[in-house]
Amino acid sequence: MDYAKKLSSFLCKNHKKKYCLIVGNATTAIYLALISNKNVKYVGIPNNSCIHLPIAIKLANCVPIFLDIDKNNYGVSINHLKKVKIDCLINVHSYGKPSKIELIKKECLRRKIYLIEDCAVAQGVIYKNNPLGSFGDASILSFGKGKIIDAGFGGALLTDNLQVIEMLKGIKKKLKILNNNSIRKINLINNLHTNLYNKHYLYDKKVNISEFKKKIKNNSKHFLLNISPNQIKIIYNKCKKIKKYISLRKKNYQKLKNSILELKKIGIKIRNLNNGEIPWRLNIFFNSKKKRNLVMIKLLSLNINVSSWYSGLDFFFHKDLKLKNSKFHTDRILNLWVNENYNSLYKKKILNVLNSL
Repeated sequence: MDYAKKLSSFLCKNHKKKYCLIVGNATTAIYLALISNKNVKYVGIPNNSCIHLPIAIKLANCVPIFLDIDKNNYGVSINHLKKVKIDCLINVHSYGKPSKIELIKKECLRRKIYLIEDCAVAQGVIYKNNPLGSFGDASILSFGKGKIIDAGFGGALLTDNLQVIEMLKGIKKKLKILNNNSIRKINLINNLHTNLYNKHYLYDKKVNISEFKKKIKNNSKHFLLNISPNQIKIIYNKCKKIKKYISLRKKNYQKLKNSILELKKIGIKIRNLNNGEIPWRLNIFFNSKKKRNLVMIKLLSLNINVSSWYSGLDFFFHKDLKLKNSKFHTDRILNLWVNENYNSLYKKKILNVLNSL
């Protein structure tokens, strides 16, 4: 059975695109999308997003431009977008919440900005009767750890341009197949960033950003990966269960949200889940950085899965640009798991910590 063909057909249908290229991870998909357009040099990204975005941009010999985020949907701020000179925008639908993609697309069309739609944590989301992933010139999917479809690896590039796919097929063939060694190298960078992040934001300690940049430079080549037929088969079998995964996340989100709200704790805000949205995490916003940090430190000490992603990328890859909405987001957010790892014991531990405030 040709699982690559079946998976490509499934993804194209779900995201209203004609062609698909399956690769080792979403970082590779972003890299390929960037090098497919020779006019791209300056690439705008929302400041609060995954570190793999600037890594892919640098691998493509492009320059990341860090944009402030929208206060309400955490995607790119349209006001900031209108002020910067870029050739390309990677528009991230953060936490499974759609950005203002129709307005963003209009601005990109007006200025001839190449639009890459990043749906890494938003697979299955419907926005104004169209699936996310159908708006960009190219679209990016991820099947990595914690994603809506979690195979632990894999990514895809979607486009309506057959010439782009044919060109990238040759480049893809030259990439190494995803293996345990490449996973270890990638985890090294991810874990280093997490450690630096916690030291800086949670414990107010000085961190060596230059050493972080050096390790990225020395190890980033390991992020570019092809994928084996067996790995594609695993992803395809996961994709067939997407409705089950979506339903489970929504159910867990609502149960956890209701339980937290019943505590009636002042200074906690949980965003609403609108029609068509799919929760990647349950996002809590605290009324102070201090309170957020106290809760997060306590939860981490109990080995509870929790995060405060995503902090500002500017601090780690450029310099602190003092972006207002980005800073608020960085200082106040806390994310709780609602995927298959969620259970009643997980909920109980979280409620106990929150109740101790």
